[in-house]
Amino acid sequence: WINHPELRWIFASYAAALSTRDSLKCRNVIRSPFYQRHYGDAFTLTSDQNAKTRFENEHTGLRLATSVGGLGTGEGGDRIVVDDAHNVIDAESDLVREGTLTWWDETMSTRYNDQQTGAAVAVRQRSHHRDFSGHVLAQNSGWVHLCLPMRYEHTRQVYVGGKIIEQPTQECATPLGFKDPRSEEGELLHPARFDEENTARLEKELGTYGTAGQLQQRPSPRGGAIFKRARFGSYLVLPKFTEVLISVE
Repeated sequence: WINHPELRWIFASYAAALSTRDSLKCRNVIRSPFYQRHYGDAFTLTSDQNAKTRFENEHTGLRLATSVGGLGTGEGGDRIVVDDAHNVIDAESDLVREGTLTWWDETMSTRYNDQQTGAAVAVRQRSHHRDFSGHVLAQNSGWVHLCLPMRYEHTRQVYVGGKIIEQPTQECATPLGFKDPRSEEGELLHPARFDEENTARLEKELGTYGTAGQLQQRPSPRGGAIFKRARFGSYLVLPKFTEVLISVE
């Protein structure tokens, strides 16, 4: 709103309480003496539309907080922000997960005030290969993928506008102007906050599958989740089989 006070924003999360919490924090920042001293001349909040989940300014700018599946008919925005479309537990439920994806595809995709200029931001940790992030990236619909794994992976791939590019071979990995500054395999993302000891503890508690998704942002571990790649052998002479198992996903 400092530069574009007329923009109308919609913020959504899997739980209404989280969206409301962030809406209150945003309004508190706007009302703070520091903000008003530096940016108070850009816009003023209106008194008739100043609630916890919805407030406006005199330039018709709007900030609306809602939950997945909770947006009423007739609401639209110039920018849509989705923070954790589903939690870790819900992401494992096919019914809940697919319901979230349907909400995005069939409801939120039509809520831009202008389809030519509307934009969206989605923030989340990975929890399933078919979670919100995996879904929208698979659609190849112009998303820019900013991926920050806990431990640096030299062979990490990111999606930009539906195309896969390798990191760190590009001078700038995304149009956002950001390139992961790390270069050593396994280098931690933020050692001052999550050092080696704490990260190792998290990895142990989360297990292989949880670590791959929630920390490395790669829901399928490189070595396999249930069937470990390292456990498969090769034979020069075909052994006698007593049982054959086929696993298809």
